[in-house]
Parts: sequence; C-alpha cells; structure tokens
Amino acid sequence: MEKGRNIILKLGSRTIECGYEGYFTPLEVFNLYHFAEKQNFICDNKPFDEINQYHNKDISCFNYLFNPNISIYNDLDLFKSDLDNHLIKVFTKIFYKCGISTMNAKLILLHKSLFPDIYLNVITKLLIERFRMRAVVLLPSALMSTISSGSDSSIVIDIGWSYTCIEVVSDNRVLTNYTQVTDRAGCMLHYAILRQLKDLGFDISDISFRDVEKMVSSINSLDMNPSDELICGNYSIKAEIIIETIQKVLINKQTNLSDDINELQISELVSTLIEKTLPVDIRQEVSSKIIINSGLTKIKGFEKLLYQEIEKQMKKKIQLVCIDSIGEWSGACIYSSFMKGLRKNSNLLEIREIKNKNKYYL
Repeated sequence: MEKGRNIILKLGSRTIECGYEGYFTPLEVFNLYHFAEKQNFICDNKPFDEINQYHNKDISCFNYLFNPNISIYNDLDLFKSDLDNHLIKVFTKIFYKCGISTMNAKLILLHKSLFPDIYLNVITKLLIERFRMRAVVLLPSALMSTISSGSDSSIVIDIGWSYTCIEVVSDNRVLTNYTQVTDRAGCMLHYAILRQLKDLGFDISDISFRDVEKMVSSINSLDMNPSDELICGNYSIKAEIIIETIQKVLINKQTNLSDDINELQISELVSTLIEKTLPVDIRQEVSSKIIINSGLTKIKGFEKLLYQEIEKQMKKKIQLVCIDSIGEWSGACIYSSFMKGLRKNSNLLEIREIKNKNKYYL
C-alpha cells in the first residue's frame, strides 16, 4: 500500500475501477462480466417476450450489478445476502490484483448520484467491516466530471448501463431537484440490438452478453462504411444495422420506442431542462458547459450527433457549448488531494465505524 494515499474506487454497472489518488488513470479496470455466476435469488420480472427472458438471466447471474429497480427481487434479504457474498469475491480480487492493502485505509467511493441506497449500504458496510477500512467518502460522479473539466458548473449527460442521468452542477453542487432520467441507455441498446438481430433471422440463443458488448465496442466511427462487417459471436453483421440501432435508441428524436415517460429521448430531456426547468439565473451558466459521459463517446461522431440533436430540439437560441472533461477519475483525484487540506467539510459524506459498537455515523 502506498502510505498516505487514499484509495479510489469507481463503481459502474459494468465495470469497477480501482487505484490511488494522484494517478491519471486507475491501476486496473475490471469488467464485472468475468465475475458473473448464478445467484440464489429469484427475479419477479415476468417475461413479456424472449428478449426479456435474457434480461432476467443477466440480472440473476450478475452479468452487471446495481440494477436500479430493486422491486423485481422477491426476497430482498436473500438478494442482499447474495450481493454481499458476490461483492466480497469481487473486491477481494480487485484489491489483490491492484496490490492494495485495505487495513485502516481511507477510500474514495465514486458513484452515480441516483445509485440506490441499498447498494451503498451493502458496499460501505462491507468495506468497513470485512476489509477493515477506517473511512469511506462518497463522491458523486457528475461533480467529479465537472471539476475535472476546469469548471464549477455544467450539465452532465451520463449515459450509463441501466439509465441515462442528466444532472445539473452549479457552483460545485449537484442540484438533484433538476435531475432528469431516461431508460434510454446501454441496457436498452443491448436488448434493442438483440431484437433487431432476432427480427433478421439470427439465432440469438447463440449470441452471448459478451458478444454484443464486444461488437459495439469494435465500432470506431458512426461514419464507417455501412457495408463493413462486425463480428458478433459466430455471426458477421453489417455495421449499418448496429449503427442505425444506436441512433434510434440514443440519438434520433423521431424514433421513439415508447410513449413511456421513462423512455423519453435524451435530447428532448436536455432541451426541456434548459428551456423550461432551470431557473433563469443559472440557465446560461450551466447550459454553456455540457459534458457527455459514456463509453460510447469513444465512437467518433457520437458526441457530435447527440449535441446536434439537442440543438434541433431547442426552440430558442441559447448558446450551448460541449466541453471536454478529463474524467470522473481525475476529478476524484483532484478532490481527494484538496480534501487533505481540510479538517472538516460539512458537504462531505463520510462513513466511519464507531469503535466497539456495530454502528456507523456520517
């Protein structure tokens, strides 16, 4: 363990990143797919089609973690027990691989603002009781992205796995009452691709969770030749099919998949937030700095198309600027270093164990 350095753990539904403050990148990035295994709990999410059965299997095997809808678990205590056992294996492997000693260490936990409390409670209790850490500090990802962009205000569009979260940061504070959420995210894209392949006659029972992930990751540009072939398991699929699905689910306004308010288009939510929801006194300040966080931003042309779609939805001409951020990880490093100079910060959420008592305090 590097003495004096705080540990940073960045949680995601698909990956967990681990390392020390002061480093530009984490020591290791772990894909949670590799830890997946059948669990004991049962999902009460009645299949309405074949694709939803795959979704239930992915959840019950922990192909990804931190599903926001905890109402699908029949026995919540059994679910928490399985989650706790699973996370012990995951964190033990992560800290061992990174060569990190957790005894009496302080950990910075980087998480999404809408992360369900049940997961945070299980994780913080596990880190303190099982891995004997002296403290866990909770930091919201949107704020860290804003800090690492060199600004104190922004609109952060975070396209995650389970949902896309649009958050407002003003004067280094996350204004949670203006947060917008849509189901149009990685999970919807994953199963939309499966539905598209099924409609085209592919046997999707031969296509694994990892196959779809690797195929999408192989796309380097939305402008690539539509006739190019992408590999998905044992199949070759035209790039045009996958690129069109990405645009339908995440970018194009005219292709709504549902009238459900939870599936509103990302561009529509952002434009409505700016024009109708935000107070006038901070509207220009935050909308002039838009940050897009997603693994899909690695695909050339994705950010540009999404940004253009947001501008199309705007009824009034407001100056919008899409700014670059060096990432949530770097923001957490900056914040962690700054935090060391403070004895007490009333805005910092820190969880510690009270000695000789099985309690925690903030």
